[in-house]
Amino acid sequence: MDINVALLIITIIAVAVAVCTSTLLYLKIRGVDKTPDVLKMTGGMLKGADAIAEILKLVLPSNVVVNVVDKIIDYALVGVKKAEQLYLTNEIGKEERKDEAIKFVSDALELAGIEKNETIENLIDGAIEAAVNTLEPTNKPPEDTDTAA
Repeated sequence: MDINVALLIITIIAVAVAVCTSTLLYLKIRGVDKTPDVLKMTGGMLKGADAIAEILKLVLPSNVVVNVVDKIIDYALVGVKKAEQLYLTNEIGKEERKDEAIKFVSDALELAGIEKNETIENLIDGAIEAAVNTLEPTNKPPEDTDTAA
């Protein structure tokens, strides 16, 4: 198996995750609540992507691309959970979560000596979107600014 096959598999998975995300948004706009079904499907795809990355690492142990993609998937899962936890503890706002997850993945890749480029940034973005779709919906209550009754 050469690098082109590995890239093809990774691209197919990224497109599938993007389709699931788009489907979720479309259904939400149309008022159809299929969120749990789409979350299960996307979560399964992300687990599948991780499993494929693990298989590719066994088949192509010295392949840099496979190792980088595997790291991005792992870092994205951790980064999204970290950002969500920061949000739930009011350390960051709702709109800052994705930026926080991207920063986490970027910092981890930099620490691992992996140089960012446009392709890496696209993979980070896709992995974060997929990881977000595996989270349970946040039920954080709205901030109460007026406590006097």
